[in-house]
Amino acid sequence: MVFCEGSDSGRRRNLAPADETAALINSLNALDVTAKPKKSAKSGDPEGDLFITLLEQQRDGQPRGDRAETGRRTRLIDHLTPQDMAGALLPLSEILASPANAATMKEHNKVDSEGRELAKAFTSKFRKQFHRDMNAEEIRDRERLRELLHDHPDLQKEWDQLQKYFLDHVPQRDARKRALADMSSEAQKTLNAVCQTMNLPPINFEFVKQGVDAYGPLGGAYVSGQAILRVPETLYDDKIFSAKYIRTMLAHELEHHKQGTLVMAKTIEDKANGNAFDDKLIKDIQDDWKARFGVDATEEFIRGVAKCRDGHKLTPEELKQVKIYERAFEDRKEANGKVDDVAILLKMRELTNDRSPWDSLRLMSQLEDNLDNVDIGPVADLLKTFRESKGDEAKRKNWDEENARDRLNVWTEVWIRFLQIQLRQAHDSSPAEQEAEKAGEAVGAVQLKP
Repeated sequence: MVFCEGSDSGRRRNLAPADETAALINSLNALDVTAKPKKSAKSGDPEGDLFITLLEQQRDGQPRGDRAETGRRTRLIDHLTPQDMAGALLPLSEILASPANAATMKEHNKVDSEGRELAKAFTSKFRKQFHRDMNAEEIRDRERLRELLHDHPDLQKEWDQLQKYFLDHVPQRDARKRALADMSSEAQKTLNAVCQTMNLPPINFEFVKQGVDAYGPLGGAYVSGQAILRVPETLYDDKIFSAKYIRTMLAHELEHHKQGTLVMAKTIEDKANGNAFDDKLIKDIQDDWKARFGVDATEEFIRGVAKCRDGHKLTPEELKQVKIYERAFEDRKEANGKVDDVAILLKMRELTNDRSPWDSLRLMSQLEDNLDNVDIGPVADLLKTFRESKGDEAKRKNWDEENARDRLNVWTEVWIRFLQIQLRQAHDSSPAEQEAEKAGEAVGAVQLKP
């Protein structure tokens, strides 16, 4: 499990049309549309709520030494000690890692994985029977699909079993929805209080299903310029998962939030320069971040930093930090080409194994010019075969599909690993990432009584 990935939004290409298997799963998941989740009891912790209240009073009441007698700020961010940060995150970490929530998420992840495998098997057999993919109408209209399968009893039986599987496991999906809603609410409340205490703009918390990106498995992610802290649901299946890990990960990502806030404060300081803080200025700032860092900064984040800044002029020490963080942002932008290459290769690997090598080569044919850091030589003959056939499905029968699958799997795996190693080495050697790693570890090392 990669430790607490500090992620930038960067560039993202639309790799391929939606996979019909994923669309089918979404359609089957909609079978529970009439189910109404029960409202669960609030899972707050009295001791934790008291700690948050004290933090808020400390922020709103007596100054913490961050202002001079004139009332002007002497620094932008009010840093918490590892002990204070650990204490603030303790109640939330215990909620997210509670046995009940962990069991709910693990059970759902198991059901979700099994359902995806069943759906992939069905779509594969459908493709072999009809020599085409399922179309959007067939996926949305289950009755229409039933009519299509009327003369194919084996497929009809498998479709009925697939539907039954998803219907039988509606309770697990509902339990997940309730758990995620409760945990997200608690997380947002805690992070709002911590950010207010540290004079940081609000950070938005969200769970995501995707547990892997171009750098490898995710333990957590911060989206720069958008102030989003993401936690993958797959974390609940990892052996490293614990309340301590959650505190460590959240502290790590909050450190990235502090870094992004300082960089944005410097940008505002440079761009405002006495100008009105209006839509034009915001657009100018967004264009600047896109050009320099490849990051899409939101208006909400920009205005949030401006409010926290409150006219503060960054100190020499803060400006020194900004230079370090800006360099990290620039390095991430330079890495975007490799990030995109890995994304294409991951999609090709998925298509090779879940659909066919032919579908993988179709994607490669469309995006070959985007594979800037990959040598396609070892599979160039396969790509040539595909192009000479002009994608004709019938000609797929005239080639060795198993051999093509094996070769594509070896080629994609080698390049995925090679690029990920390069990305991780550059990422882990970044002073900004090392700073976040150190901050997370310091919080994780604090001994607390649950």
